[in-house]
Amino acid sequence: IEVIHRFLLLIDINYITKDRTCFFFTITKTFLVPVSKSQEERPQEKRPQSVRDLLNTTSCIQPPYRCPHPKMQFYLYTRTTQEKGELINTLDNDSLTYSKFNTKHPTKVVVHGFGGGRNLSPSTDMRKAYFTRGNYNIIIVDYGSLVKEPCLSQIEWAPRFAGLCIAQLIEYLQNHPVKSVPPEKLHTIGYSVGAHILGLVANYLHEGKLGRIT
Repeated sequence: IEVIHRFLLLIDINYITKDRTCFFFTITKTFLVPVSKSQEERPQEKRPQSVRDLLNTTSCIQPPYRCPHPKMQFYLYTRTTQEKGELINTLDNDSLTYSKFNTKHPTKVVVHGFGGGRNLSPSTDMRKAYFTRGNYNIIIVDYGSLVKEPCLSQIEWAPRFAGLCIAQLIEYLQNHPVKSVPPEKLHTIGYSVGAHILGLVANYLHEGKLGRIT
């Protein structure tokens, strides 16, 4: 079975010597999961070979360090738009007003793990599963292009930054003049590092509490 490393504030660095001996430098432990087809087809990127590479990687989060960040995007999926999500701009009320968002339907906010994205499993599987059961507003938080390798110098700060931006989305929904949804009615779902990020969101909400975190 082919496997990939998934990170939950965890990093392993490995290299192979000329005599094919494998060495592992473990900062913390990793766990392994099967690679889905969509992940296998992703272009292979050069992996860091040392701690220095991780500290100096160009894939660290780049400025501006404020929310909304251009590489952290919120895509809305409904039964009629489940194949192609609508990008929600939290600085523009019209973005939600003229979308297919329906306040009569339950709202799910999904945060993927490291190396994930809105078009990768399990985000795609989750959307399909929900829409077989009814009508939903499903918002996928896509930060797949924000960080492509774990950046050691930001490993403690980055999840808090992501939590801050998601809190901005929650307050955008709460205070929207036309399609308002209070935090108590939101169901947030995170997997891998996404679950950790959602655990931090509550720290940045000015009022209200998330209804459910999975």
